[in-house]
Amino acid sequence: MPRKTLYILSAVCVLGFAVGLIFMPETFWGLFGGKVDPFGTWVGRLMTSNMMANILLFWTLKDEPSSSKGAKMFSIGQVLAWGVMAVFLVFATISAGLNFMAWATVGLGLIFAVLFALDGFKA
Repeated sequence: MPRKTLYILSAVCVLGFAVGLIFMPETFWGLFGGKVDPFGTWVGRLMTSNMMANILLFWTLKDEPSSSKGAKMFSIGQVLAWGVMAVFLVFATISAGLNFMAWATVGLGLIFAVLFALDGFKA
């Protein structure tokens, strides 16, 4: 997959999570079968600041050539980000009994981790 497509697709996906966490956290977590208290709402909004920074980097680096060291390192960092998120969600889903949407997000995380690995580690 071309870097530009991967970065735009990831930015749109992350933006969806960010909007949910900022503007409707109770509804957002309810989609996954979870409940949130005021502290959880605050933490979700705090996480969104990181998401917005990633969206900015996705947009800024989307046109970098395949030889760009900075874009490759960002992609490798995204392997870690998406992979750790997927692992964390596996444990959270098993222990908290979240619904199918949480498992779908695990799959999404693994897919993005593989796609970013292919981008970051290609010659």
